[in-house]
Amino acid sequence: MTQILIFLFFLSFLNTVRHLYFLLQTMIINYNNTNDDVEPIKYKLNEKELFLLGLSLSYILTLLVSLLI
Repeated sequence: MTQILIFLFFLSFLNTVRHLYFLLQTMIINYNNTNDDVEPIKYKLNEKELFLLGLSLSYILTLLVSLLI
């Protein structure tokens, strides 16, 4: 059981890092874009990705809170 929870934590962590990377990448591209002719790139999540990101963040936060108590 413990191995499954550790594996789920690892997957949640990777999912969160992946989305943070893409968000930062989009922000840096938009920041470095000095050309006014090009529209800024938006970071979009579909419903499934948003649900999984929320689930991953809630799992990580729950784990951190349970470790502090």
